[in-house]
Amino acid sequence: MRSLDDVMKGLSPERRGRIEQKAKTLLRAEGLRQLRKGLKKTQDDVARATGMSQHNVSRLENRDDMLLSTLNEYVEGLGGRLRVIAEMPGDETIEIDLSRKAPVRRSRRPGGNEAA
Repeated sequence: MRSLDDVMKGLSPERRGRIEQKAKTLLRAEGLRQLRKGLKKTQDDVARATGMSQHNVSRLENRDDMLLSTLNEYVEGLGGRLRVIAEMPGDETIEIDLSRKAPVRRSRRPGGNEAA
């Protein structure tokens, strides 16, 4: 039996790219769906909390790309808060808390010094 890697290697670069993009889309959508279901929320619950329609919540869960503000609205609709962490050269991390428009927090990765 051939492995998945062997099958993928036999495909054209264009076909591999389409398959990989579809897989990313499915994983991303499943991630939001799993997050919502793990909190025992329905799409209707998220729709009511965000002011979106249930149809738009469904579309959001199936998108392959979205604005951070849209993702933030979804997460807040689940009662959470969205934070983005950028790992920069020199072991610096920059945390951006989108939910409260809080100031950017800079720090060093574990074992490093706190930055200003």
